[in-house]
Amino acid sequence: FSKKVIDSLLQAMAKSNDIRIAVAFASTGGISLLEQGLQDYINRKERYIEFVLGIDSYVTDSKALQDLYQLSKANPNVKLYCYRGLNSESNSEGIYHPKLYIANQSSVVTTIIGSSNLTEGGLKSNVELNVLIESKSDSDIASDIYALYYRMKFSNRCFEPDDEFLQLYGEIYSAKKDQEKILRGEHFKKLSLKIAEKISSMPPLSPTSKDLFGWQRLVFEKLPHGEFKTSDLYKFEEEFRRHYPRNRYI
Repeated sequence: FSKKVIDSLLQAMAKSNDIRIAVAFASTGGISLLEQGLQDYINRKERYIEFVLGIDSYVTDSKALQDLYQLSKANPNVKLYCYRGLNSESNSEGIYHPKLYIANQSSVVTTIIGSSNLTEGGLKSNVELNVLIESKSDSDIASDIYALYYRMKFSNRCFEPDDEFLQLYGEIYSAKKDQEKILRGEHFKKLSLKIAEKISSMPPLSPTSKDLFGWQRLVFEKLPHGEFKTSDLYKFEEEFRRHYPRNRYI
């Protein structure tokens, strides 16, 4: 049940230095529940948090997007990304629908995965079902969780919003909310085409060192500057093995 989701999330935030959140929908109520914990979190040094929020069917609150966007502009350690599922209007390919919260505490990774969106109902008042997983940072479980997250983040359907996009999204969100019948009108169709054109012009995301986790980060730190050969890394093989003796990928 979701009454413990917000508590577990805030507890994880208090102990973590890197948080990744991927959810289908977000609302101002959900952001408000996190507000104090989020502010305390980003006020501490060397803390990073990013959100990958769904915009399918224009359900995510435009003010929630705008609030997180302004927060990201004011703080370089906060990032907001948006994800639009393939053919979400026709639903022929399915919509973006995860509910995934990852908190890295250096040696331990806490993951909450289940049915709770970043909404007041999802985090507090609805009947929801979630699983909390605590795994060692160097475990295959943690690596697999991050791999799933990065598959979404670096999909060609994920992008970093800008002012123009948020203005367009706000307009179409208001049109849908104020008058559902406009969904069948020309104004909504024109807005849908315009925002689709805007999204298609947004560049996909590129990985940075912040996106490397576990053994990938260790290998990256050992990479020589400039051009190198695979054989250049074999001299670190024993060190890699000491850190990750059970890892099958190194």
